[in-house]
Amino acid sequence: QEVLEIHFVMTGTYYIGYEINKIVKMKIQLPLGTSFGGFNCCFLKRSMFIYKCRLPMTGYAMRRDRWMEIEEEFPEMSLEIKKHLV
Repeated sequence: QEVLEIHFVMTGTYYIGYEINKIVKMKIQLPLGTSFGGFNCCFLKRSMFIYKCRLPMTGYAMRRDRWMEIEEEFPEMSLEIKKHLV
């Protein structure tokens, strides 16, 4: 599935998993202070994973088109963020 936003989690936790043969496996639990969707938005990749909230979450989101504008305006910063994501 195409990812159109980067999500920054401020409170709550979420699971990351996958689906094989219509069986969903949620394997990784990530806490607050993390983000998801960054790799997919930066490198224009589709996601192979499923994200599901464990507890109610609050946070911030940035749309991919806005990220692309920031990336063009500040290429040095975006290069450092891409290094961190990889």
